[in-house]
Amino acid sequence: MMQTYGYVGLGTIGLPIATRLAALPGAALVVADSSPQALETLKDLPNVTVVETPAEVARQCDVLFACLPNPATGEAVFLGAGGVAEAGAAAEGLIVVDNSTVSPASAERLSHGLGATGIHYFECPVLGGVAQAVSGELFGVVSGPEVEYTSTVAALLPVFTRDHRYVGATTGTASRMKTIQNGLGLVQWAGIVEALGIITKGGADVGLWYDVVINGGGMAGTGLFEAQALKILSGDLSFVAFLRIGAKDIALACEQAREMGLDASVFEAANRTFERAIEMGLGDSEMATLARVIEDKFGTTLVGAAPRL
Repeated sequence: MMQTYGYVGLGTIGLPIATRLAALPGAALVVADSSPQALETLKDLPNVTVVETPAEVARQCDVLFACLPNPATGEAVFLGAGGVAEAGAAAEGLIVVDNSTVSPASAERLSHGLGATGIHYFECPVLGGVAQAVSGELFGVVSGPEVEYTSTVAALLPVFTRDHRYVGATTGTASRMKTIQNGLGLVQWAGIVEALGIITKGGADVGLWYDVVINGGGMAGTGLFEAQALKILSGDLSFVAFLRIGAKDIALACEQAREMGLDASVFEAANRTFERAIEMGLGDSEMATLARVIEDKFGTTLVGAAPRL
């Protein structure tokens, strides 16, 4: 019997995951997206059906996956007009596996709204970028009903992940773990560009400083620093990830801390750097353009400051 999967949200991560699902033997895939270009990529593949709304996807599939750019879009796709919940009784028993990065509060609203129609909601945000999505080597963080996880979801995750962790049935757990993980990484991002700015403004050879950090064995020589400082200093602004996604994620992390009454001042400082980048119109640029914020703030040059690295 052919298994039918659905995918909604064919962006930089969703499209490669959907492509891998479409390649499963004995499987059919139903997709919907607001981007005609994304749909064009999949429409001619065998056993792929393109429909107009998420509700139509939900009516036709057994397991529906999604990857959406922000909580507001996710709530519209799942709970709004033409959304997954609108499929009603036709989708009762449907399993939704949400690869989006959302806040715990948003995950709770989705779980409650979909659950009211008999749909099982799983948070499954993923760690990794486009290359890992294409190769099926993302890392999943999963929370949702244990029975459906054991019977169905666990067996599907190897299609697009190298590994995953099931972190329990409590709604919001996976989202909290993913967003705070991202927040910590983005704090490092903001710290890296600020450190580069201090070095260059002080007149030191920033290329030599990069060498000291990478080869000195100190605590700053992380993999993130090595890759991203090199990208900035060499002047390589080729696309890897949208800056606006980073801005969204650090804002979600700060939002959680505020809701708990916590003074997360380090996260908030990083958030202000990303907010400034958005104000400067850099949201649709590569993440490394965060360096432009510090160039503007400090009156120095970071991008291409050490092109021979």
